[in-house]
Amino acid sequence: MPMPMTIKQLAAEALSLPRLITRLLLAGIVAVSSVFAESTYEREQKQLRDQRDKAVADATRALNARYQQSLEQVYRRAVQAKDATAEAIKTELETLGPFRLQPGATATPAPGAATLPRTMLGRWHVVHIGEHRAKWDFKEDGTCAITPGTAQIPDKFCTWSKAKGKIEVRYPNGEITVLDLPIRAGKLQGTHKDGGRLWLEKEK
Repeated sequence: MPMPMTIKQLAAEALSLPRLITRLLLAGIVAVSSVFAESTYEREQKQLRDQRDKAVADATRALNARYQQSLEQVYRRAVQAKDATAEAIKTELETLGPFRLQPGATATPAPGAATLPRTMLGRWHVVHIGEHRAKWDFKEDGTCAITPGTAQIPDKFCTWSKAKGKIEVRYPNGEITVLDLPIRAGKLQGTHKDGGRLWLEKEK
């Protein structure tokens, strides 16, 4: 049979109990802090990864845009020189434009292509700032091929859409030419991406 505890022993036991509770509380706080610290590190890792991915995507878009613009210049010179390479360059440009043509595939329709006004479809003669002329071919898939001057082959492929009573033609570099609706007697006016006025007349 166990011996009853003395008053001295009971007092010592009572004094040790708060210390035990304090140790347990401290251990719990350390454990919880460790969990939150790990969560913070995970969030920082995710933020860094997201920043890295965005920087890579932005740099890739910028490089592709510069490459496309330079290739367009080479293409125009090849067309003017009637060089056979022009067709091969055109084929590559079609894969870099606002719509991507895969071998044997058709152009991917632009968003909202089904609601585009059919009165815009077809070829238009464009005059911009006096003698600068071109032919714009608006297609029902929401793309527009631009052929400069007397050239026979387009040198740019844009997208077009209708917004608030206007037609917006978006270039590969993001610049926009705005055409004012409605069409009157087969003619349109608008503001070129560089700020000048331009006039369009539908080909008959």
